[in-house]
Amino acid sequence: MANDEKKHETTETNEIQNESSAIQTPDQKEKPKAKEPEVIDTLTMQSEVAGSELEEDETPDPALAVALDQNMNYIIPEKGQLLKGKIISINEENALVDCGAKAEAILATKELDGHKEGDEIEGMVVGVDPLTISIKLEQNNKNHSQLRNAFDAGISVTGKITREIKGGFDVDVSGVRAFLPISHLDVSFIKETAPFIGQVCDFKIMEFAENGKQFIVSRAEILKKELGKKLESFWDTIKAGEIRDGVVRSFQSFGAFIDLGGIEGLLHISELSNDYTTHPSDMLKIGEKVKVSILSVDKDKNRISLSMKDLAPDPWEKYSAELVIGNSFKGTVVRKADFGLFVQLAPGIDGLLHVSQIKSNTKLGDADYAIGKTLTGWIRSLDIKNRRVGLTLHEMPSDDPWQNISEKFQVGSIIEGTIEESTQYGVFVELMPGLTGLMPLSELKKIGYKDMSTEFKAQDAVTVKITAIDEKRQRISLLPNEIPEHIVPEAKKPSKKKPHGKKREKPAEPQNGSEQNGGITAFGELLAAALNNSDDQ
Repeated sequence: MANDEKKHETTETNEIQNESSAIQTPDQKEKPKAKEPEVIDTLTMQSEVAGSELEEDETPDPALAVALDQNMNYIIPEKGQLLKGKIISINEENALVDCGAKAEAILATKELDGHKEGDEIEGMVVGVDPLTISIKLEQNNKNHSQLRNAFDAGISVTGKITREIKGGFDVDVSGVRAFLPISHLDVSFIKETAPFIGQVCDFKIMEFAENGKQFIVSRAEILKKELGKKLESFWDTIKAGEIRDGVVRSFQSFGAFIDLGGIEGLLHISELSNDYTTHPSDMLKIGEKVKVSILSVDKDKNRISLSMKDLAPDPWEKYSAELVIGNSFKGTVVRKADFGLFVQLAPGIDGLLHVSQIKSNTKLGDADYAIGKTLTGWIRSLDIKNRRVGLTLHEMPSDDPWQNISEKFQVGSIIEGTIEESTQYGVFVELMPGLTGLMPLSELKKIGYKDMSTEFKAQDAVTVKITAIDEKRQRISLLPNEIPEHIVPEAKKPSKKKPHGKKREKPAEPQNGSEQNGGITAFGELLAAALNNSDDQ
């Protein structure tokens, strides 16, 4: 009986304890809701698990040890702090970076600039809730500091010319925008600047102030420094007549500048080719490699004249056989001068069309004679030795005009002609196609002519008189048939002979005494005078 009562009491006691445990359990389940207790309990449980495992196996699990170490060494980032981390994921807007904090850092995708998942990066904390970093902000601060140091130390920097703006160019130097004045683009004036856009060059920092807001660079200063070093040895080695390799650097209307290895020479447009061209860009390109001949070197003026035409075959050897007096030609006007036109007959061969040989009633300024126009005519004269070709638009005779010349013209004949030109020898007059006579300058001056170019204009008609014909030398001398009233012949001036003084006439001495003294000799006269003097005394 007693035993039954004790057993009943024990049973009641256990039920009460169980009810107590049931009542406390909800309180214990609510406690993990607080953040700190949850972390503590978790760490305690992990320690207990690790301890129990160590009892069974004394060798710890490396992975578990790392995980525990990481959990206990979270960093607490602050704004402005630099963080290094690894990109773990990327979407359209943001990328997540594991940088050792409790939460991954957020980085704008547009700042990745080519970075991908798994790449190590460094950024600056710009926000802590949520944790946000920026690469470019960190890079800009770092670059500004580096650029300032480069400026203070006079160290050159590398940049990319991105675009042309008013007065110069924008240059990207390590992500920082700099200004390149157009005057500092090169050591010489550059007209064609478009080829420089996109080029990566070295620059000298001319000014860096206000944390990069006033950032000015110069390419010319770098080139000057390099040029000074190369000039020392360059001028001692280069000589006229050499053939060198070069690179086309820039264009001007008058030619191209060729880089010979740090020193630029001028390839004038006239030395570009035997063929006609209006601009060097028609035949060359910026950056093109060329071979040039050194025409001249002027060290004092830093000038080098180049030629590509010299390296081409001699056009006179190829085309001279086709040049025959009287043959027709077809060519292009390539140059103009006061005295006529230069017409290209073949690449490298130009003929002179004198103003006297253009068509009647036309002028050099007419549109038909503009540069680039095509002309047809005849070869009037040819000098292979001196490489000269005379052209005409006047009809050339089919046969030799000097044949039977005595039947066509006689001395004293008065004929009509056309003035060709006035020269130092006189005035040339065309009497018929292919036959020209000369009014000598000396004879015209005797008549009274003074200004020949005014009195005798090319293409004017004139009436002349033949004064001489030399068939052997094929020359005809002429004079104007009529002399204008304002032309006054030079009057003959009296000869300026030096007057001679009058000669004193010596009295003739009589041979046998003076007739005036009655035949007395000179000695007698002296004797008589002496006697007279003695009587007076």
